Amino acid sequence: MSPRALQIVAAACIAVGVVAGVTAAVVRSGEGSSPKTGTSRAGSAPTAASTPAATTWDPRVLDIVQFVERRRGLRFKHPVPMDFLDNAAFDGIITTSGSPSVGQQAELNDTLATLRAVGLAEGSPNLQAAEDKVASQSILGLYSPRAKRVYVRGSNLTPDVRVVLAHELTHALQDQYFGLSRLGQDSSGGDTAFRALAEADAVRVENSYVDSLSSADAKAFEATRAKESQQADVPDVPEALIDDLSFPYVFGPTFVATLEQQGGNDAVDQAFRKPPQSEAQIVDPLSYLNGVTVTRVPAPELSSGQRRIDAPHDVGQVSMLEVLGDRLPFDQAWGALKAWAGDQGLTYRENGRVCFAGDTALKDAASADVYEAATRAWAATMPAASVSRVSSTVVDLHSCDPGPAYTHAVPQPSAFKTLGLRSQIIAQLQKAGLRYGLSACTTDALIAKLGAGPLLALDNVADPNDPRVAAVQRATRQAVVACQRSTTGTARI
Repeated sequence: MSPRALQIVAAACIAVGVVAGVTAAVVRSGEGSSPKTGTSRAGSAPTAASTPAATTWDPRVLDIVQFVERRRGLRFKHPVPMDFLDNAAFDGIITTSGSPSVGQQAELNDTLATLRAVGLAEGSPNLQAAEDKVASQSILGLYSPRAKRVYVRGSNLTPDVRVVLAHELTHALQDQYFGLSRLGQDSSGGDTAFRALAEADAVRVENSYVDSLSSADAKAFEATRAKESQQADVPDVPEALIDDLSFPYVFGPTFVATLEQQGGNDAVDQAFRKPPQSEAQIVDPLSYLNGVTVTRVPAPELSSGQRRIDAPHDVGQVSMLEVLGDRLPFDQAWGALKAWAGDQGLTYRENGRVCFAGDTALKDAASADVYEAATRAWAATMPAASVSRVSSTVVDLHSCDPGPAYTHAVPQPSAFKTLGLRSQIIAQLQKAGLRYGLSACTTDALIAKLGAGPLLALDNVADPNDPRVAAVQRATRQAVVACQRSTTGTARI
């Protein structure tokens, strides 16, 4: 959702006196939609042996270092070495060199077949080339927990590069106090959730740094990001892979904003010491704060003739939403997954085809009934899918690759974009001064009344007198008032 659309929603809240006297800052274009910065994934940067620690700070970045320390409430234990690289050198770090080996190509083929099995891919795109293109276009800097070093695309300290440094130095500070080496070490929901925490924490520092820029620097920064967005060439890659890359930036900010509302930097620090364990806890911060645990689900059982390809792994609430939402209306898919409690998935081979099996636990039998009905509706749209009830609260889903020729129409906007829109509106309302409970209630009511499409359409509305703007502001004011009444006594959550 664009800054324009978010500002319209926040302005309506101010109009009803919820945050009287507070002016909601505009979220900059593209926030949450594609990672411009980040921590490196395993294997994407040189090892620590090749990059000795710095003994002094680069004097050009001292003011950024001090800003990060003040905003984060922590002092660097030691300076961090940095490399300012040209495009070719930077791309050499973040992209894959050479053609994949036979084994690597087999893994890529199985990954693509698995995505087709759950309806999230069509055809035979070149995954490695596409992922490299996405990385080259979207990543401007990274901090490597293994090398203990910051890498930045560009040698001139333009406003854009300085913003990147604010983000990456936050990661370096996180690593010195809490350790980031665990990132990318497994495929659990905990790894995904921890990455969202780390990235969102860095994003809030980055955003604060952007807010501190002079008027001239802010205009230069916005112009650079707008140009990058216009020049982006989206590769032929399954949208689910881009969604996976985007998850920390789309959903993490609301999680961290809720922590900060609860207890400032101390609450964020505590989350690093006791990290969230699932996508669901990131999407619903109160489930984390209230100590809701993730149910351990046994791996799906395989029959004779079904040979497992990889180890069982967490799938995740949002990942399953992408699957169901690729065939079902958002309300039905999300309604089936709100009571998600845990899951396990795996891939296997049967009669030469790659297949997926996923067992999902729900909070109670009634919720499992709703989820089962949704998965059966989803399975009915697939050529080779089946659903069964494992227990009163666990539902099993199996589906096999229909092949590259199979195509289908996808609901628009996608389930991921709709849930992401929800998260971004909540984050903006929090920034305007509302607590999480009231923000979430208002957002859910707004999306239920107007739908995600009309809200996303505000991206292209420049005229403040456009009747669509008035309609959204009116609906927002009504939602805030209704939620204030329904959450009396709990609005400070």
